[in-house]
Amino acid sequence: MMYQIFRIFKSKDLDNLVFVFKTYLRPLLEYATEIWSPSRKDHLISLEKIQKIFTKRAFKQCGLVDKPYEIRLQICKLKKLEERRVLADLCMTYKILNNFTHLEQEKYFTLTKRAKRRIHLLQNKRFTSKSKNNFFARIVSLWNKLPREIVEIRNLKKFREYTKKIDLLSLSGT
Repeated sequence: MMYQIFRIFKSKDLDNLVFVFKTYLRPLLEYATEIWSPSRKDHLISLEKIQKIFTKRAFKQCGLVDKPYEIRLQICKLKKLEERRVLADLCMTYKILNNFTHLEQEKYFTLTKRAKRRIHLLQNKRFTSKSKNNFFARIVSLWNKLPREIVEIRNLKKFREYTKKIDLLSLSGT
């Protein structure tokens, strides 16, 4: 699909190409990330490679000098896909904990309030090695690493905004 996009869209405007990427390709790469998030290194690399190739090709089509991937992301105002998956997981957890979904938080999480500490999550059930990448298994340790002031925000938009400001990749350990 990526190559079809470059055949169809002959634009030499980087912003237009990034918009096309965000509209047509990125949703496919991020579809249902809360349900399935790659745990194998080769899967992570394969997904990220698509964005990497797209930005490289977009720079070439626009006549821009090739730059390292991280610089291209900054210029295109994009985040690594892994970082976006972590953000999606955190936002879904926020929605569950604040009753913005039909999911009952008691079925999936146990909340503990420690004195002078922020709200911590505990898993309600054990996960096997096959289900260790399950959303509810992978999110608990990540959520518990969030700063107190972010966890206690009561507005989803603000939660997302403040969470975007922290280094989610170092938080997740990737």
